[in-house]
This record gives sequence, structure tokens and C-alpha cells, in this order.
Amino acid sequence: MPACVRAGPAPSSGTVVERGVPFQLGHKAFYRPQSCFSRDLAVLSAVVHRRQQQQQQQQQQRQQRDGGGAAPLPPLHVCDAMAGSGVRSMRYLLQAGADYVLCNEGDPANAACLHGNLSSAAAAAAADCLGSTWSTAAPAGARSWTVQAAGGRQQQCELVHEEAASLLARCRLEGRFFDLIDCDSFGASTLVVGAALSAVRYGGLVCLTHTAGTIAGGRDPCSALALYGQHLAPVPSANEQGLRMLIGLAYREALARRLSIQPLWSLYSSHGPVWRTMLLVDRERSGQPGRTAAGGAEYGYNLHWPGSGESACFGWHEMPAALLAAGRGGSSNSGSHDEQPLLSGPLWLGPLHSLGHLRQVHAEAEERGWLQAGAASSASGPALPATRKGGVGSLQQLLGLMLEEAEAEEAAASWPRPGSVQAVGSAQTQQQQQGDTQEAGGQEGQQQQQQQRGLPPWYLRMNDVGRAGALMGPPSRDALAEELRRRGHVAARTHIEPGALRTTASMAEAVEAAVALGSRSRRQQGRGAPSAVFYDMLCSSMVEQGQMREQERGQEQLWLEVVVKLGCYGTGTIEELEQLRSGVKLGDIVSVQGRLAGRHEVQASSVVVLKAWREQHPLQTFRPQPSPLHGGAAQQQRQQQHSQQQPPAGNRAEALPSILAAATAAAGPIAAAEAGGAAGVTGGAAGAAGAALPACKYFINTGRCSKGDACRFAHLHTEAMRQHWVGSRLAERRVLSSAQGFAHSGGAAAKRRRAQVLAAWLVQTYGRDLLNSGEGVLDVAGGAGGVTFELQHAHGIRCTLVDPRPLKLNKQQLRQLQAAGRVAAIHTASAAQLQMGAEGTLLAGALDQAPAGQPGTTAAPEDDAAAVADTFHQVQAHFGPELWRSPGWRTTFSHGFSLVLACHPDQATEPAL
Repeated sequence: MPACVRAGPAPSSGTVVERGVPFQLGHKAFYRPQSCFSRDLAVLSAVVHRRQQQQQQQQQQRQQRDGGGAAPLPPLHVCDAMAGSGVRSMRYLLQAGADYVLCNEGDPANAACLHGNLSSAAAAAAADCLGSTWSTAAPAGARSWTVQAAGGRQQQCELVHEEAASLLARCRLEGRFFDLIDCDSFGASTLVVGAALSAVRYGGLVCLTHTAGTIAGGRDPCSALALYGQHLAPVPSANEQGLRMLIGLAYREALARRLSIQPLWSLYSSHGPVWRTMLLVDRERSGQPGRTAAGGAEYGYNLHWPGSGESACFGWHEMPAALLAAGRGGSSNSGSHDEQPLLSGPLWLGPLHSLGHLRQVHAEAEERGWLQAGAASSASGPALPATRKGGVGSLQQLLGLMLEEAEAEEAAASWPRPGSVQAVGSAQTQQQQQGDTQEAGGQEGQQQQQQQRGLPPWYLRMNDVGRAGALMGPPSRDALAEELRRRGHVAARTHIEPGALRTTASMAEAVEAAVALGSRSRRQQGRGAPSAVFYDMLCSSMVEQGQMREQERGQEQLWLEVVVKLGCYGTGTIEELEQLRSGVKLGDIVSVQGRLAGRHEVQASSVVVLKAWREQHPLQTFRPQPSPLHGGAAQQQRQQQHSQQQPPAGNRAEALPSILAAATAAAGPIAAAEAGGAAGVTGGAAGAAGAALPACKYFINTGRCSKGDACRFAHLHTEAMRQHWVGSRLAERRVLSSAQGFAHSGGAAAKRRRAQVLAAWLVQTYGRDLLNSGEGVLDVAGGAGGVTFELQHAHGIRCTLVDPRPLKLNKQQLRQLQAAGRVAAIHTASAAQLQMGAEGTLLAGALDQAPAGQPGTTAAPEDDAAAVADTFHQVQAHFGPELWRSPGWRTTFSHGFSLVLACHPDQATEPAL
């Protein structure tokens, strides 16, 4: 098989190539190249699963009759419920060798693109087999392609356009079952989960997808309860929570149909973001623990204490203990008895991967050449980049991380957990409070069952470990994993979060391991306390009462740098170092004891203040002398070394001569005089050594630099030089943005007109009559109402804004109304008013009374006694089912909207769809 991935068009215009499969993208077809890895895993899983079924059939034949030939390859029927561009269906047909592929796309406008792609796939399948032919038929408005091989094998592909849940329900009623159902949905799409489980064969595969990021992150609890029947909290491991909520929904739907599920692999992709899982669906076995215990240890709840970073999980049967711990507010493990934990669930608490299946998938991918270095770009373009720093950039890397997770899950299943945080946190406290031995025995049984659960259903981020332990920084992920394994824990990297570990260790155990690695704690060292203190000391017998005599200032001075290190000063405690730092001030006369570590360096073991400056001069500020140890020749030498290490021209750092030349040309003779004498440059920039120094951005932005003359960068004093430096940096950023495709072609001025451009495009595309039909246009999450203003004022189209923020007209919009002789009348209704029903009629009356208006017609103030009002309508609330199902909404907008405009991909996307 060709092993190429293409993230853009092929040499032929409009053609995209993915793993050697070329296809076309129409105007309506949805295709995301970053999802190539998920399609790779789905195709490989179909091939591996089919081979496993063949081996099972062959084993059954051997048991029934001793010997016998090899079992034939079982048929593979695939349903691509949400096809988009059709690349999944094409790859199932060509690369998985599916016998039947049902390609469904709910949008009929994409029919032409899908028809062309599936036709080319059928032709390619026929070309791969010698003597094969293919034909096309159109039964009952559908499209079907049949590939008849020379050996009698037949492949068929069918294209339909139906709603996914309805299609799967119809197939279930007709007795048409599939070996693999792929539901690549957008948003939550919870209705398709149960329909897919009902239409799959026993022992078949179901691939589920969701993109409900706000729900998975715990930021939309109402939708989580309505769509998933779960309560989700904002926890650090929200990305893994998104996978477990999807599998938990499938688990609940499977129990209702007396089915069992097993995740073969679970994938989180940061683009989107997107959560996917491949499930093996089979009959429910008799005596299965999931049925007898109503979910057992694989279905339950998570508790998270944000302050300490600890977490605990509970099975479904442990619900009373979970509610008790959550209601009491703390546990013996949380570190604070006053802290309220966050409860999430019910979720899937079992493993996310199948180790045996992933090993076969890895072997199949390696056999096809999909894991070779450079295979992703060898024949058809660049490899897909990682979507975020530290993310997954190749299929080999992804499978490697998944295998590491699966091996950790299997190892943790038999790992003897020594009473860690994953045990029920309230058991010890409840036992101490009640003293009931029987209940304590039941809690011990719960703890034992908790210990058998395996790898905890969350991960530990390194930033959270550093924060929980008050460390000076996050520990190294790989070093911490090795230390935890050395201590007997199971630890593995995860593809879900680059800087995280999945481990059997609790947060406290992870912090303890991080401290053992050498991570310094702020609790031990003191917040912001350094490990060493440095002073410049003038040693002279001429010092009298903190000042030198005027007649002796010209004599030779002896300067020393006093270094006070932690562990070498006094008894070596941080408290002594903190006391020294706060007790010794500039200008104090001190006595230092220690050893001479260099010509001008003393490592002090004792520092005693003889005379304090503020006691001798309470109303006078000490003005320190510049030390020759950090200026003069030493500064000149450092600047020369820095100039020798500067990279050649073309680096991001601006060379000072070019800045001076450009500033001189722009500012004229005055700047030329300053530049010629280096009057506008300090910080060692004058002379040949400073000519190659980059500019100090702190001095440019604020006009000050805390390092003064000791700064290694040039200080540009003239305004012309600063303006040129800032302009060159902005120009460079615009060039880089344009090269990466991020810059707006029209600049900032065109970006400010985006509401006008969008409104004009809507009118040009759909027409004013269509947009004004019904209740007009519904602008969902329109922010301050820029598009609503343009549609209502400039084009005379009725528009209603739905946004929790109030509609606010800017100065430019108010000037437009004033120039047209109009005033703004804003009618607002809240969600509470619409829920009451009667209040919603106020907004309805305003809609009925407001004229549609005609574009371009204005009323002059001298012709009318009063200016004509432009009425703007807003529902100040979050857009969702609870809003549009309210009595006031139904009364106000009974005729429906002509167009729903939702241009902001946030929590309003799913309700708008």
C-alpha cells in the first residue's frame, strides 16, 4: 500500500491525496487533514478485527471436525454514517477490503462530490484486481457501485442521504446489520450512539466521535446532564474526561440493550478538539460483573480536590460513600477538611485501550509501511505537523504512546496498591466517627475492590505537581516517571496531554518523588528566596561613618564581590540567608569573614552589620558608587564577547548600524549628529563593540532599564531610532504571518469592516425578500451586534440578536444613524421574561410595529418633526434548548427565522445546529 499523507492539494487542482487515496473536495465537502491518524486507526482496526474473526472461525472448525482447511475470510460490511468528503468510505473499500460500504451524508448538496469520489474508488478497486469489472446503478434515488472480481468476490458501495440515526434505525428494522459502524459526528450527537449499538452485529465494531469541548471541560453542566446524563466538573484531566464521558454514554446505552462494550483504542486530538473511541460490541455474558453490580468498578464517579490536586474514584455501588465525601467537603487525603471536592460522573472508569488489539494494529501499520520515517511525505507532500507543542506528529509516535498507555493499564490491573489515594477517601474518617466494625469491614471490601480497578481514570500534569508541592517549577516528566517506577508504581506517558503522566501514584506521592529528584520546594526554601546573595563591598581604611573623606577619594580603592551561598553561610539554613538579605542594606558598614575564592571574590561565612546607613542618616538616601567589577573593562569585555557570538545578518535581532542608518535618513541632520557621536546609544553600544548589539526592548518600551549600564543590549534614546525599531519588528511579524497564512489580506481597516462585508454577502447571496421572510434573521452569539446593525440599518432586514452581553452601538454606528437622521431604539428581552410567557409579547409587539425599511432611504431632520427610529431587537440570554422552548420564545417567534447566523464556534454551535 502507498504510505503517503497529503495535507494539501496534489499537482492536479482540487485533488487531495491521503495514504495514497486521491479524492476531490467540493464546495460543501468537509475534510480535515489533521484527522488522518484517526482514519488510519479505523482502517487498521477493521483489518485486524476481520483477521481475528477469521482465526476464531478456523478454531471453531478445528474443534468441530479435526483438521480442515483454512476458514474463508469473513465478510466486512461497513456503514459510514456521516461521510463528509467520503474519504473514510473510500479507504474502507480500498485499504480495508470491505465487501459492502454504506456511505451516508445528510447534506444532499454534497452528492456530486461524493458521487465522483466513490466512482473513482470503485474504478481503483476494479483496477487492483485483474479481470475485475465495475458497474453503476441507481435504485430508488440512491447510487451504488459494484466491483465483480474474477474469482467471484464482489465489492459493493452504496450512497444515500439520510439523517444518521434514522438510517441506522431503518437498517435495524430491515435486519441489515454491520460489522463496523463509523460515526464521525460534529458536536455531541448523542442520538446516534444508541442507534449504532442497535445496528451493529454481535462482535462488531462501533467508532464514536464527539467535539463537545465545553461539555467535556465541565463548563456546560446543563448540556452534560441533558445530552449525556452526567455531571461533569472542570478538572485538570478534562481531555481524558471527554473520552470517558463518551464511553460512559455508550456503556449505559449498551446495558439498556443487554450488550457489553470494550474500548479497543481511545484517541484525543487537540485540533477541534476531537474525542474518538473504537468499541467492540458483543452480547452480554451471563454473570458479567457490569450487569450484576450495575456498572461495577468500570462505571462510576470521580472526586477531585482542587487545592491539594488529589483525586478519588468510586464505582456505581459506592455512590453513598462518594456523596458523603463530597457533602462533607474534605477527606483524609485532600489535605484540607474545609475544601469542597468536585464530583464528575457517572463515567467510564475502565481501560481506554486493548493492548492485544493495539499490538496487532501496530504490526499491520508497520507491514503497510505507514510507520517508516518520512513515509508521510515521501510521495505526496509534507507530513502533518503536530497541532500543538509536544503533540503527536506521526502515526508511529501516536501508536507508541498508545501502546505505552495500554501496557500501563494492563500492568496496573494486577498492581498491589498499598492504600493510596484512589481508595475511598472517606473510609478512615467515617470509621473514626462511627466506630462501627461492620461498616468498617464493608469499607475495607470497597477499598479492596478499588485497588483492583487498575490505572486511575485521570492523569497528573507536571505543572499541577509543581503547584501542589509548591515547587520552584514543574519536574521533568520522564525523570518523574522513572522515579515513580523505581518506587514500585506504574507510570506511563499519555498521548492526551504531552506534559502529563498516567500513574498509580497519588499527587502526594508524585510530589514526594519530585522532591527526591531535586526539585526545590518553595515551602522549604521560602517563596522567592534565592540560593545565594551577592554584594559589592568597598574595602578601605578611608571609610568613616559610611562615607569616604573628600580628600581621599582619589586614592586607590579595593573592591570585593561578597558571595553568600546557601549551605556555606552560618548553619546553612534558608532562614539565616533570608535574615541576611533583609538585614543588610546598601550603605551599611559590615564585617565579613570567609575565604578568598578569587582575586576579587570572597565566599562569606559570616556577615555582621557594624553601622547601618539608615541609623546614621535617617533622612538621606544612599547613592551607591558604580563598582568597577561590573562596569568599565569588564562590561567592555562582555560586550565584545557578545558581539563575536552574534549570528549573521538575517537573524530576528536588528543590527544597530542598520537602525542608526535608517533613523538618520528619516530624522535628518539632528539625528545624524547624534548618531555620529553615539549620543543616542548607551549601555556599551558606542564604538565598534556595541555596533552589533541588539536593542533593549525594555528600554524601548518603557524608557528605563533596571540593569542600567550593565545591560548587554543597546539603549536607543532618540525617538526616531525607537520608532524604526518598532516598525521593523511589526513589518517582520506581518511577513511571517503572511507566509503562514494568518494575515488578513485587507489589513486592519478591512478587518474592522467584516460585519459590513458579511451583511452585504448575505443580501447578495440570499436576497432581501428571503431574509425578511418569517421573523427575519437570527444572529446567535453576535457579540456587540455588528452584523445585526448592518442588516437592520443598511439593508432594512429584520434581525434579532441572541447574546448574554448587551447590544452596544459604537461611535461610528451612532454617527451613521445621525447622518441618516435616525435614532436607535433597542428592545431587549431576558431569558426570565421569555420564561414567564407574557413578558415576551413586549418584544413581539416591537417586532410587529418595527417597519422593515428600505435600504438607502433616509429621513432628513428638517423634513420630520422627529427622527425616524431604527429598532434593534435582542434576547439577552445564552442560546440553548431552555431558551427556544420557553413560552415567550414560542409566542414571539412563532413564524420561524429565515436564516440562523452563528459565526462563533463556541458553546452556541451545538444548539445552533
